[in-house]
Order: sequence, then structure tokens, then C-alpha cells
Amino acid sequence: MKAWTKGKFGSLRMAIFIMVLVLIMIPVMILGVISYGQYRNIIMENAAALNQNNTAQIASNIEGIMKNVRNAALSYYQNDRVREFLLAPGEDAEEAGYYLDRYIRNQLCYEEYLYAVDFLRMDGIGYHSNSATVGIGAELREELLQKKGQAVFLKEEVKKDFGNGREELYVYARAVHDINDIGIPIGFEKIYMKKAVIMGLLSEGLSEGEAYYVAENGTVLISTQKEAEGKEIGGIFPGLKLNRSKAGDGNLVYTKAGYPDWYIVKKISTISAQDNAAMVRQFLVFGGILAVLLCGFAGFFLTRFVIKPLEDLEASMGKLEENDFKRKLPENGY
Repeated sequence: MKAWTKGKFGSLRMAIFIMVLVLIMIPVMILGVISYGQYRNIIMENAAALNQNNTAQIASNIEGIMKNVRNAALSYYQNDRVREFLLAPGEDAEEAGYYLDRYIRNQLCYEEYLYAVDFLRMDGIGYHSNSATVGIGAELREELLQKKGQAVFLKEEVKKDFGNGREELYVYARAVHDINDIGIPIGFEKIYMKKAVIMGLLSEGLSEGEAYYVAENGTVLISTQKEAEGKEIGGIFPGLKLNRSKAGDGNLVYTKAGYPDWYIVKKISTISAQDNAAMVRQFLVFGGILAVLLCGFAGFFLTRFVIKPLEDLEASMGKLEENDFKRKLPENGY
């Protein structure tokens, strides 16, 4: 048994065959590990770059909407109909409100994200383009006066136009000053934006496990994760610092909108990138196994054709040792 084992596994053919396999497998394994690491890094970097671009596009879209709202607020600020309503004597306020209503309703038809507009005179007489809006309360008026024309961003709920339930809105509010003397406030304005439109921008294309957060001064104003609204972004993501125009930090990327000073933060899901990396890993493992099998077959036939003549020579020499001089060794090959 020992002699048979030595003859099968201790032969020159088997030794060379094993050596060929080892010399093939070691480089294949090393190259496979290195290649997988490089491909995985490339996949993760590409995923981060893609998410950064998507976040920048979302920031640009939101910035465009907010700039349009700001421009609308400025146009109301300078519009004759608005100024006539805010400055008309009390007995003429109703008639001025009628002409203001015609102007405002015409303006609302052009932007799908606008829901309504409210104006309030300093004497408390108000205008509402939609009866569902809540108007401008005393606390908000005081805050707007302190802001001296700067805008305030708010969230409110109103009854839906049709059916039951309530609709969430975002509000852009500011005090209106006299264009001839900007130090004198003559009223207040509120522009209501449909939350569904802005949330649609944030929600489009989100994968499982991903979320958007819109933060101002470190506080989350808008988020696809409703429970995050009103919380500190640093409390949700400890260590996150929003101090650059755009950056990536682990599974987070963010971009700063030009107006207003909002940061659009995206939580990235690594599931897709990990799936792609797993596919690369499987491909490399399959390729490595296939390479070993092919090299194994090549090694087997190589040892067969190279070692077989040596084995024949060894057998013939054995016969000579036994004084068998009739054995002849045919000449084959080179």
C-alpha cells in the first residue's frame, strides 16, 4: 500500500502537476484580492459622486423655486395693486382688495408650487386669496417687524380644498416696506407653497434606506423622514459639519443651495453599491476557479507528454538492471 501510494502521489508527474497548480493559484488569488479591492473602491467612489451630483441637482431645483418665490415677493412689494391695498384709506380697502384679488389670482396660475397669498395692512385689514389660509397673527407680525424685511420660512397646515383632511404648506413671510421710505413698514405678506411639490423633488429617485434633509442653521426644516423635521442635524448625524459648499462624509453627501442658506443633505444607501461589489466578487471568484481548472487541465496534459517519455526511460532502465537486454526504447519526438 505504501509503495502504491508513493508510486501514485510521489511520482515526478504528480510533483510537477502540483507545483504547476500552486504556481498558478497563488498569483490568481493575489490578483483576485487586489482587483476586488480596487473595483470595490471604484464602485463606492462612483456611487458617492453620483449621489453628490443628484444632491447638487436637488439643491439647484429648490434654489430655483425659492428664488422664484423671493422674486414674486419683491414683485408684490413693488406692485401698484398691492401698494394700493396696503395704503388705501380704510373705506377704500375693500375696493382695492377686489382689484388686488384679480391680480393675485392671475399670478397664481403660472406656478404649480404656489398655493395662496395673504396680505395684511398695518390696521389689521387682511386679504386672503384662499379662505383656508390662517392669515398673519400678532406673534408673526412682531417677528417680521424685527426681521426688517428679511424673510421667514414657516410650516403650516390648512384644510384641503376638496374632501376631508389637511394639507401641509411651506410659507415665505416678510414685512412689506414703503418703496419711498424703506424704513417704514406698510404691511405684511405670506406666500404659501405646496409641500407636495418640494417633497416630490426630494423623494424622486430615492432608493431604500436613503433620505434627504434640508437644514438651515443646523436645524432640519424639511425631510423625507418626517420625524427628523425640527431636530438638529448634528443630533441625527453626530460629527457632521456643514461648513463647505459641498462635501461627502462617509454615507452622507451635502450641497449648499445659493438661496436661501440651506444645506441639502442626503443619506446614502450602500445597498446598491454593495450589490455591484458582490457581483464583481462573484465574477472574480468564478474567473479564478475557471482559470485554475483550465491551468489544471493544461498542467495535466503537459506533465503527461513531458514526463511520460521519462517514465518510459525509467522503466527501460529498470529492465536493464534486471539484465533484460532485449528491451528497446523507441525514438519519438525531438
